[in-house]
Amino acid sequence: MLKAFETDSSFITYRGERNASSSANCNVLLCLLRTSEPAQYTKQMVKCISFLNEGWKSNNGPDKWVSAKSDSCLIIGDVN
Repeated sequence: MLKAFETDSSFITYRGERNASSSANCNVLLCLLRTSEPAQYTKQMVKCISFLNEGWKSNNGPDKWVSAKSDSCLIIGDVN
Protein backbone atom coordinates (compact mmCIF):
# COMPACT_ATOMS: atom_id res chain seq x y z
CA MET A 1 0.00 0.00 0.00
CA LEU A 2 2.86 2.40 0.72
CA LYS A 3 4.18 2.11 -2.83
CA ALA A 4 0.84 3.21 -4.30
CA PHE A 5 1.10 6.59 -2.55
CA GLU A 6 4.86 7.07 -2.32
CA THR A 7 6.61 9.66 -4.52
CA ASP A 8 10.29 10.55 -4.76
CA SER A 9 10.04 13.10 -1.94
CA SER A 10 6.85 12.40 0.06
CA PHE A 11 3.58 10.53 0.30
CA ILE A 12 0.41 11.69 -1.45
CA THR A 13 -3.22 11.29 -0.45
CA TYR A 14 -4.53 10.07 -3.81
CA ARG A 15 -3.06 9.03 -7.15
CA GLY A 16 -2.35 11.98 -9.40
CA GLU A 17 -2.12 14.46 -6.54
CA ARG A 18 0.31 17.23 -7.48
CA ASN A 19 1.03 18.75 -4.07
CA ALA A 20 1.62 16.51 -1.08
CA SER A 21 0.27 17.56 2.31
CA SER A 22 1.85 17.74 5.73
CA SER A 23 -1.11 16.03 7.37
CA ALA A 24 -0.90 13.01 5.05
CA ASN A 25 2.83 12.67 5.66
CA CYS A 26 2.36 13.03 9.42
CA ASN A 27 -0.25 10.29 9.36
CA VAL A 28 2.01 8.00 7.32
CA LEU A 29 4.85 8.64 9.75
CA LEU A 30 2.63 7.95 12.77
CA CYS A 31 1.46 4.66 11.25
CA LEU A 32 5.00 3.56 10.45
CA LEU A 33 6.21 4.40 13.96
CA ARG A 34 3.41 2.27 15.42
CA THR A 35 4.19 -0.87 13.43
CA SER A 36 5.65 -3.87 15.21
CA GLU A 37 8.97 -3.36 13.38
CA PRO A 38 9.34 0.33 12.51
CA ALA A 39 13.03 -0.06 11.61
CA GLN A 40 12.07 -1.81 8.39
CA TYR A 41 10.46 1.47 7.25
CA THR A 42 13.40 3.76 7.99
CA LYS A 43 13.66 4.98 4.39
CA GLN A 44 9.97 5.95 4.30
CA MET A 45 10.14 7.62 7.72
CA VAL A 46 13.14 9.71 6.65
CA LYS A 47 11.18 10.71 3.54
CA CYS A 48 8.25 11.91 5.67
CA ILE A 49 10.47 13.75 8.13
CA SER A 50 12.42 15.45 5.34
CA PHE A 51 9.19 16.58 3.67
CA LEU A 52 7.81 17.93 6.95
CA ASN A 53 11.07 19.65 7.79
CA GLU A 54 11.19 21.41 4.42
CA GLY A 55 7.59 22.54 4.79
CA TRP A 56 8.27 23.86 8.28
CA LYS A 57 11.41 25.73 7.20
CA SER A 58 9.68 27.32 4.21
CA ASN A 59 6.64 28.25 6.34
CA ASN A 60 4.13 27.06 3.75
CA GLY A 61 1.16 27.97 5.93
CA PRO A 62 -1.78 25.75 6.81
CA ASP A 63 -1.95 22.28 5.34
CA LYS A 64 -4.37 21.99 2.43
CA TRP A 65 -6.48 19.44 4.33
CA VAL A 66 -6.43 21.34 7.64
CA SER A 67 -8.06 24.76 8.00
CA ALA A 68 -5.85 26.34 10.67
CA LYS A 69 -2.09 26.50 10.96
CA SER A 70 -2.37 25.61 14.64
CA ASP A 71 -4.07 22.34 13.70
CA SER A 72 -1.16 21.46 11.41
CA CYS A 73 1.20 22.13 14.30
CA LEU A 74 -0.84 19.76 16.50
CA ILE A 75 -0.56 17.00 13.92
CA ILE A 76 3.20 17.50 13.60
CA GLY A 77 3.50 17.63 17.40
CA ASP A 78 1.66 14.32 17.65
CA VAL A 79 4.57 12.67 15.85
CA ASN A 80 6.95 13.70 18.62
